[in-house]
Amino acid sequence: MYFDQKDIDAAYDIAEKALQLGLNNSTLFDIQGNCLLQKGDTNGAIQKFQACLEGTDENPFAPDALLGLSMAYFDQSDLKKAKKYFNRAVKAEPLLGQGIDGLPSLEAKGYSFSESKKEYLKKMLEQLK
Repeated sequence: MYFDQKDIDAAYDIAEKALQLGLNNSTLFDIQGNCLLQKGDTNGAIQKFQACLEGTDENPFAPDALLGLSMAYFDQSDLKKAKKYFNRAVKAEPLLGQGIDGLPSLEAKGYSFSESKKEYLKKMLEQLK
């Protein structure tokens, strides 16, 4: 969906190796969730994003994980859950509430959105209104 397949597989594998070495942190689960989402494994992505959030929306990767959950549920045509997690993402990062118009400000804060992810978000947000 967003990157070359080899990049997705390599990123997932590196995160998995780090987890196996005991580096158990939310960043790694967020990376894996995004990789699985891009490969179309929405159930696996949901599990990784939920692991990223474990216990709190206060970690720095919460907005991305919540947005990932929203996208995964959107992929599964579960608009109710997609909207629920998008609203939680907006609560964690209010700039997401601006929709596509807020992406430049988010990118200035360090978020990264490929053109294909922007297009996907635009499609999703139009249907979640």
